[in-house]
Amino acid sequence: MRGLFPTFIRWYLRLFPWEVSGRIYEYIGIRWVDRQLAGVFHEPPIERYGVGDTLPRAYVLKRLLRGQYSEVVNAMCALIYFGLVITCWAGNFPGLGFFAILITAHHFLIVPIERYKRALLTEWLDHPEALTDGVADLESPYLRTRQELTHWYFRPLPFESERFYERIGVQSYRSFVYWLTGLIESGASEEAKAQAPNYLKNPSIEQLDEFEKGTRTSETVHLLGIVEHLPFAIAFLAKPYWLGVAVMIGIGYLNVYAIFLQRQHRARLFKLLLRRADKMETKRA
Repeated sequence: MRGLFPTFIRWYLRLFPWEVSGRIYEYIGIRWVDRQLAGVFHEPPIERYGVGDTLPRAYVLKRLLRGQYSEVVNAMCALIYFGLVITCWAGNFPGLGFFAILITAHHFLIVPIERYKRALLTEWLDHPEALTDGVADLESPYLRTRQELTHWYFRPLPFESERFYERIGVQSYRSFVYWLTGLIESGASEEAKAQAPNYLKNPSIEQLDEFEKGTRTSETVHLLGIVEHLPFAIAFLAKPYWLGVAVMIGIGYLNVYAIFLQRQHRARLFKLLLRRADKMETKRA
């Protein structure tokens, strides 16, 4: 991908000399914050390379790509919410302005966390002798049962289908997400791209199950985002403050269509995963 913006993203994602070791982030407490978040999300933290240690190369590349995406998205969100801070103060909503500052700070905090993890992962890549040919996931694959798949909220409703979401405009949002993903991955090697969900060729049922699990996490995050913005929307409409309403419509679109995209993915995969779960339960019986 060529152009000024892709070039800027590739420049931005590189580690500067003072970041390469990751020590600067440890000095300011980022390592501690990263470990707390890893515990919350039940994800193993990235450990610093040590002599005799090994990790699957595919796992390192997968975490590296995912971290780059997370960093860019959170940096963009921080800029958007900084605009919301200015909007609140301009409309004389100091309380909401302070709330928007907290949201902005949260997204800004993710940036150094991801850069710290990238420094550790890059150190692993600098020691190819420590990288094995294992799979991209450290944990053994786990296929969920029918009961686990059919949660009342995440189970697709009868009218939900891939075509339904195409009719309400999800395709344009999907194109934006794919463009952003391609932009972030433009500097990655083909080997690294092969670990990204969008590039999986002939994925296994375990990989599809893991992907569908990820749609639930993403949908929950965006659902909480909608709840988080309700105080802003209510206050802006009550005044009314039309600039603030316009900003809320824009942010609302991003969250609502992100949810629609995850539900479209699920509508496409759900029956396949259910059939697999039923076969597993039949064998166990």
